[in-house]
Amino acid sequence: MKKASLVIALALLTGLLFQNCLQAVNAETTLSMEDPTPKTAKLTWHSIDALDALAKKGDRPIIVDVYTDWCKWCKVMDEKTFGDEGFQAYVSENFYLVKFNAEDKSTYTFRDKEYPFVNTGRKGHHKLAAGLLEGRLSYPAFVILDKDLNTVDIIRGFNDPQSMRQKLEKQTL
Repeated sequence: MKKASLVIALALLTGLLFQNCLQAVNAETTLSMEDPTPKTAKLTWHSIDALDALAKKGDRPIIVDVYTDWCKWCKVMDEKTFGDEGFQAYVSENFYLVKFNAEDKSTYTFRDKEYPFVNTGRKGHHKLAAGLLEGRLSYPAFVILDKDLNTVDIIRGFNDPQSMRQKLEKQTL
């Protein structure tokens, strides 16, 4: 009789624990679904086509975020660095922001020269990405351009908000 009571008690305890785990998972799912807007939505990102128009304004340098869809660290940087409210305020005030997928298959004109996509097997890359990154394709990478669209600096790899800001402050023109 004692064994049967013990088995029943263990079964009930296991059921309660399982139910609590499900509630915790559901609570996390609910929390993550409350704000489906990405944290970087507060920033104004321009397409690569906007470079000339942004340069003509001439009042701020331009950051070109060169990324790929498969780059994990590009996504982490979008969330952690560009998602940081203090960093967002700093870059919004001091830079124009451009996102450029290094595997975009469109042809773009930059500084009066056409740049196509180059198919190199499974993926390929965009010649403009290779040009902006001086032939060293690595992601994430951030090209800082002045008002004349000259490369001032290239910042490569993941940077947290503080280190990215320090690197950008050195480039403020």
